[in-house]
Amino acid sequence: MISQKEFLIGQGIDQYSSPEQIQTAKKAYRKTYVKHYQKEYNQSTKRVKMTFNLREFHLLHKAALKHQKPLASFGKECVLAYLQKEFIVPDEESVHSLQVGLNRIGNNLNQIARWANSSRGDINKGDIKEIYRM
Repeated sequence: MISQKEFLIGQGIDQYSSPEQIQTAKKAYRKTYVKHYQKEYNQSTKRVKMTFNLREFHLLHKAALKHQKPLASFGKECVLAYLQKEFIVPDEESVHSLQVGLNRIGNNLNQIARWANSSRGDINKGDIKEIYRM
C-alpha cells in the first residue's frame, strides 16, 4: 500500500491545491486504505462461530473470569492449548502454591526414604501403615 503522501501526489494534489481538494483526496485515500486493509485482514484471518448450551457457556464463562480474560480470547486459548497438548496456567500465584506443595511432598518422601534406609531393612507392616496414615 502506498503512503498518503504518495497517493496525494499521484492525484495531482500539492501544497497549492484548495483545502476542499485536499480533504476530498484524503477521504479517497482513506477509503482505498481501509478497503486494502480489510482485504488483507480477511485473507490472513478466519472467523469461527461456535454455539454452546447454557451449561457449557457458564462453565466457559466462569473459567474465563477465573483467568481474568475475555470469553472469546480464553475460548481460543483453550482450543489451541488442547491441540498443542499444553496447559493454561491461571496465574503466578497458583503456580507458586503448586510448587510449594510439590516441594513439601518431595521433603516428605526424602524423610521416609531416610527413615527406611536407617532402619536397615527392619520395616514391618505396622510401620508401613503408620507411614501411610501420616
